[in-house]
Amino acid sequence: YSKPQRKNRSGGWYASDNYPRRLERNADFQEDLLNVKIYQEELDTFQGKYIGMVVKVANLTKTKILFNAQDSRIDMRVQALDTSGQWRDIEVMFNSWCGNSYHRLELKPDYYWSFVTPVYEGDFETILRIQLEYIEPSKTYDYESCKKVKYVYSNEYPGSLNLSQFVIEKS
Repeated sequence: YSKPQRKNRSGGWYASDNYPRRLERNADFQEDLLNVKIYQEELDTFQGKYIGMVVKVANLTKTKILFNAQDSRIDMRVQALDTSGQWRDIEVMFNSWCGNSYHRLELKPDYYWSFVTPVYEGDFETILRIQLEYIEPSKTYDYESCKKVKYVYSNEYPGSLNLSQFVIEKS
């Protein structure tokens, strides 16, 4: 979540208490980049019961980074190498029917978000990563510029899943 411009104003979308945190400069991130890093050794839970790994999204650029968001969810999804060695999504973010769900989130330079990603289990051993979509930095951030998206990828990590996870229903 990004702090709203006006107090007590979410615009109709879901508000979260996962605000950006100030980054320690000695952190393990690449300078001058938007970073996505998975910490396999740092386990946590989400939704009160599922095991996951900590993920940090850190902005080490000199400009704010904007993200298209839906109910305060940025488009960040786990991908895995399939049986052909191609990267494929194993998660999907379904579209909302409510127009008020859509907005933008901001991550200022030298700030980061912390998330938890699932530890998937299954019979198929493979390599996984996270793909994060963000808006190409612009001076105006008008409607058209917010359609110019780019992707950044996390470090890769070993895991397992069920092959059926490659079959994703589209909304």
